[in-house]
Amino acid sequence: MRQMEEKMEKPIRNSDRIIEAFFLIFLILFPLRHVCWGGDLWDVGYNYANFRYDTMQSLGKMWYFSTFLATKAGHLLTVLPFGHTLIGLNIYTGLVESLIGVMGYLFCTKKLKFPGWIVFAGEVIALSLCWCPTAKLYDYLTYLLLTTCVILIYLGLTGEKGRYLFLAGICLGINIFVRFSNLPEMALIFGVWAYDLIEGLERRWKYCENGDAGKKPGRSAAGWIFARIGKTTAFCVSGYLTAIGICLGWIAIRYGIGEYFEGIRLLFAITDTAADYKPLAMVYGVLWPFKEAIYWVIRIAVFLFAAVAAGAVEDIVSAVTDKKFRRIRSLSCWLSRLGIFAVIVIMLCWLYTKRGPGFSSFFYRSYDPIVWPATLMMMLGIGYGLFEVFRKGSTKEEKLIGGLIVIVLPVTSLGSNNGLYPSWNNFFLAAPYVLGELYKLTKACAGRVRGQQNRLQKRFRINLIPAMAGMWAWVIFCFLQFFIFGLSFSFCEATGLQETGYRIENNSVLNGVTTDQNRAKWLSEISEYATQQNLKGQEVILYGWIPALSFYLEMPPAFHAWSDLDSFKFELMQNTMQQLGMEIDQNGKIPPVVIAEKKYAYDNEETKADQKWQLIVRFMEEYGYRKNFENEKFVIWQKK
Repeated sequence: MRQMEEKMEKPIRNSDRIIEAFFLIFLILFPLRHVCWGGDLWDVGYNYANFRYDTMQSLGKMWYFSTFLATKAGHLLTVLPFGHTLIGLNIYTGLVESLIGVMGYLFCTKKLKFPGWIVFAGEVIALSLCWCPTAKLYDYLTYLLLTTCVILIYLGLTGEKGRYLFLAGICLGINIFVRFSNLPEMALIFGVWAYDLIEGLERRWKYCENGDAGKKPGRSAAGWIFARIGKTTAFCVSGYLTAIGICLGWIAIRYGIGEYFEGIRLLFAITDTAADYKPLAMVYGVLWPFKEAIYWVIRIAVFLFAAVAAGAVEDIVSAVTDKKFRRIRSLSCWLSRLGIFAVIVIMLCWLYTKRGPGFSSFFYRSYDPIVWPATLMMMLGIGYGLFEVFRKGSTKEEKLIGGLIVIVLPVTSLGSNNGLYPSWNNFFLAAPYVLGELYKLTKACAGRVRGQQNRLQKRFRINLIPAMAGMWAWVIFCFLQFFIFGLSFSFCEATGLQETGYRIENNSVLNGVTTDQNRAKWLSEISEYATQQNLKGQEVILYGWIPALSFYLEMPPAFHAWSDLDSFKFELMQNTMQQLGMEIDQNGKIPPVVIAEKKYAYDNEETKADQKWQLIVRFMEEYGYRKNFENEKFVIWQKK
């Protein structure tokens, strides 16, 4: 019999392995779906140019040190096979996103014990919401290290392994050098302290239950808590300081510590010209969507209440009629179910057709389909986390992961001027957690958890299954929105690429890349001219929100590749160009090529008022430049 049982169980175990292998392969390949879409003139090529021309001159002292390790990691990718091409780098950076998704899946299934299909659906949501191009490696390395840190904290605290806490501290310390604005991630230490406090209180309660209550147990419990907090904090802080010490030592030896602190000083000074980077502005950017989303929360709650009311019809009829009235009971059952179904359908239709602000849309090559669904999903994650933290029946492990999710979601967006968009891009643990908690809550409402009904349902005789049905309908609605968005959206100049059917010609870096018709024409024409004039390897001054041309045309920037940015101050650009002029006059340096958007080829009120552009105009007049190329988008000036 035992052998027969083993034979019956073996195919089940093998099928589980096959399904899990499919899930993992999908999570690895899904982030690579858009590697051949491109032509973005802003962030994608700009970041890849910084990787390829890894110098303080091309990136600027401020951004060079504030994203130091991300730039160094990106530079290593450029020396790999096909690392000089857009598709090659898209694949390499996309695999970082794949790694985070796989880590999230394995952690949530192996440690949190959520069902595999639930976690897989959550990771698909997370990967679909990755609107940010993988070229912004400082973002994805941030998410990778932050996810790793959360996992290590959970393993370290629940498994009593201090080395994991030390490694978690190292991850946070390294993350500061991946992107300096990751400093708020130190808030994760509150999760460590809270867990220690909860465990200490549990020990005291167990001590008191044994009949030894009194002053001594209280003092010993307090002493244990402080000792425990001191020990875990020491592990975390020692790892944190170790990582900072190693990175600062490397920078001090290679560049000088003064250069690093000067770069960070410039970073804090950008708030003078870029007001959206001020601390209050960034905090407001995080809180404002929550405030606006309350409009949708209230209305969805009304629909869910209506579903519960419809579900109550059957219970009411059963309570007031005798068992002999079977037809009436059967009719009330069907009417109740029909009412629940109708309420859910009306809710979903209303969410799509609501005029005014609109909850979602069918235009998947923009952010419209995900803005409010993602915000509500984030609020749901924070709500579930707080619910587990304060629920009396939660285990300390459930409180820990809930508290960490509550910290991670808002902290991800702090340090950015993009509101909640960075948090949506970092749902690798939050999305599976939300679906897993909803699954647990649904089982509780159905009375399937330890044979007990949900306490609210048992006490007030409220059937919450209709509300759960409405919630799952909403979640499926969001899943479809996110998934279709993920298939359709590819970042291009702050919005989505609208067409992808045209190839870019005459360019080895962009070989195989497809984009929209106009962009393909512009880039093909300027690439042909650059090839004919042998501009590859010559320094270039770019102006007009076209920093990607440095990477696409393989021309190292003479100074900051994106000099239009407000963060690159006029005084700094003035000093940089004066130094460039001195190198040309004294050292015989070849004057760089100047490429700008077409609007800068003609004098008008806008170009005359642009102080930075006027610096370039005076520079070209001084060294005798002439216009040699012009198309619908770009203009090229070269020294006569």
